[in-house]
Amino acid sequence: MAVNFVSDILPSNVEAEELILGGILIDPFAIKRVANILRPEALSITAHQHIYRAALALHSEEQPADLMTVTTFLADRHLLELVGGQIKLARLVDRTISAVNIDRYAMLVLDKFVRRELIKVGNDLVRLGCETSIELDTVLSMAEEKIFALNKYKEERQKAIRPLSEYCAELWQYLDAIEQQRLENADYLPGISTGFYDLDDLLGGGFYRGELIVIGGRPGSGKTALACALGYSIASLPENGRVLMFSMEMPGRDLAARLIALESGVAVKDIRQVKLAGKYEALTSALGKVSDVDFWIDESLEPSPLEIRSRVREFVCSGSPLGLVIIDYLQLMVNSADENAVNKISEITRQMKILAREVNAPVVLLSQLNRGVETRANKRPSLSDLRGSGGIEQDADVVLGVYRDDYYNPDSPDRGIAEIIGLKGRNSGTGTVKLLFDAECCRFRNIYKFG
Repeated sequence: MAVNFVSDILPSNVEAEELILGGILIDPFAIKRVANILRPEALSITAHQHIYRAALALHSEEQPADLMTVTTFLADRHLLELVGGQIKLARLVDRTISAVNIDRYAMLVLDKFVRRELIKVGNDLVRLGCETSIELDTVLSMAEEKIFALNKYKEERQKAIRPLSEYCAELWQYLDAIEQQRLENADYLPGISTGFYDLDDLLGGGFYRGELIVIGGRPGSGKTALACALGYSIASLPENGRVLMFSMEMPGRDLAARLIALESGVAVKDIRQVKLAGKYEALTSALGKVSDVDFWIDESLEPSPLEIRSRVREFVCSGSPLGLVIIDYLQLMVNSADENAVNKISEITRQMKILAREVNAPVVLLSQLNRGVETRANKRPSLSDLRGSGGIEQDADVVLGVYRDDYYNPDSPDRGIAEIIGLKGRNSGTGTVKLLFDAECCRFRNIYKFG
């Protein structure tokens, strides 16, 4: 038996739709106030959608969307009679006193549109539940994706095609806002600060929301320690949002030990072996600070990209904004013996890039380097050293390599120094940043401070 919960009358506000269209027809500037709020399909009546599309098209061509131009536009495309003719347009104008409240009416129409979409999603979920031929994990992921997309309607406003001029206006507003922030605080960054000023400078202002950052290194090079340090630094400032780390290689308790070592200066091995004599005061102080940081850990073994996206969506909906996602590490999601391993790595990096855009947060993805790096005289990583590098190079906005000369040469003059090498920066430069690294405490520090 078919299941359908849709009522005969779907939520709508026809009067508000008519007042919006009337306002557009009598006020040449009114369309600018609703173009980024309403998409045509948000209007419940097909005739209203046609009229609104005509106004948007004229607006995009920088022409006034008044009664005469809209009438001509529709007539030239044989749509005038379909919307009710000139009588319909004239009636919309006659019923409208002014466009002063047009943006408020747009929100009323948007409210009803989201409710109609909710009803459609509800029916889609029922159908998905009945599709027993699809694996349950896939069904749950599809269901969550539909709900998450619905939840973002009001935030995203409009994803329809928009003219370049609107993006230019948005960019200018963004630049102006950053400039105002810097007038109040000269050290203000446009991105999310990593806590390391030279690295922030290399990245062009820190991590940016919606970007995929790949950190590559050989086992033991310090890439997980660096990811923890970045996450801890970002989570320490409440305005950045929460940090979520997927740790497929290391239990959450071991990560906690690393963060406490980082904060206290007590060696990780001493914490693990409970050699704490004379160190309780430092550990107690560090424990309080680390416990207060908004840092979350998912230690599930080998979650699929779909599962990660699903869990991040759920996490986003459960509390305060998201500041960073860390995934440790890429190759653990792929069977290296699989003949299609390279293709799967490419698919994973694509999924993680989509995730970054979807939740509007930077995503840091850790990756192993190929063993081939060990055969070279210069063992500093390059893009081609990343396993399955094709997909990584394509999808990552930023690629960083971690190199420690004392890892290979115990007598190195650069002992205790880690090089963070910018291998790719889609919107920033490449180069090398040096940080102090205390391997015993998994602690990275700035070498010196400007000024």
